[in-house]
Amino acid sequence: MNVLFICYMNEIRSKTAEIIINSENLHIAKSAGTSPNAKVNISAGLIQWSEIIFVMEEKHKTFLLKHFGNEVANKQIINLDIDHEKYFMEPELISSIKSKTKPYLNI
Repeated sequence: MNVLFICYMNEIRSKTAEIIINSENLHIAKSAGTSPNAKVNISAGLIQWSEIIFVMEEKHKTFLLKHFGNEVANKQIINLDIDHEKYFMEPELISSIKSKTKPYLNI
């Protein structure tokens, strides 16, 4: 399954999620950010590529609906509710991502 993770800057939360999901070798994950200064910016192409989208906060889902309404119209968007007070590859962040995506990805 093609899995897309979205946060603001694409440096910590979504990037960590991309790495850990890809390491499981069950799904193909990519990540992006909603900020114009994100490492990878969210795009219509990434949304179209994805089969499921995980956002870290409700404001990321709101952003998608506002700026990419047509592209996300038939996509499942899951809010993981993971705040920005985390560090890249932090064990607590990894555990949270795994537990919150497990019902959808069976990892």
